Amino acid sequence: MIDFLTGKVVSVGTNGVVLALSGVGFSCTVPHPERCICDTEVTLATYLYWHAEIGPQLFGFLTTQERLLFSTLLSASGVGPKLALAFLRDMDHVQCVQAFMARDSSALSQVSGVGKKKAEGLVLALHDKICTLANEGAFGALQEDAKAISEVFQALTSLGYAQQEIRAALDTVFQEQSVDKQTTPYILKAVLARLSRIEG
Repeated sequence: MIDFLTGKVVSVGTNGVVLALSGVGFSCTVPHPERCICDTEVTLATYLYWHAEIGPQLFGFLTTQERLLFSTLLSASGVGPKLALAFLRDMDHVQCVQAFMARDSSALSQVSGVGKKKAEGLVLALHDKICTLANEGAFGALQEDAKAISEVFQALTSLGYAQQEIRAALDTVFQEQSVDKQTTPYILKAVLARLSRIEG
C-alpha cells in the first residue's frame, strides 16, 4: 500500500492534483486541490481505493487525520469516495468529527449529497467508532470540550429534547460564556438553564 507521496505538484485540477515523483506522475484526487500550488513540493497521505468498474483510485490528503476520517466514513454502509470527500470539502475535519461525537445530524445534513435521513443513519453507524478514535487522539487536537458536548447531547436527548434545540442552546451558551475546558455537568447545567428560559 502507498502510505504517502512526496513530490512536486505539476498540475492542479478541479478534483485533484498530479505529483511528479522520480519521473512518475501520480494522479491524486484530493478534497481541496486549491490548497496545492504548482511547482511546489507537497506530501500527501494517500488512500488507495478499488472500484469494481473503474479500477484503482488514489486519494491524497494533507494530513493523516483527514485520511483517517475519510476511511472511517467509507466504512459506513452506503458511503463511497464521492460522499466521503464531500464531508471533507464542506466541513473542516475537526468540525466533522465533533458533529459526529455530538450526534449533530443537522450540521452533517448540510454536506452536499447528505439529507437529514442519511445524516441520522451515519450518526447511528459511526458515532461510537469516531468517539473511540477521537478519545484516543487519532484525529489530532480537538477542542477539549468535544467529549463533554457529546455527553450533553446524549443526556438531553434522553430527556426528550430535539437535536435542533440542543444545538441552538449550545451555540448560545458558547457565545455568551467561556466554557472552554469545562466539565460535562457545567455545560449541561448551562444548556438546561438556557432551554428552561426558552420554554418559559
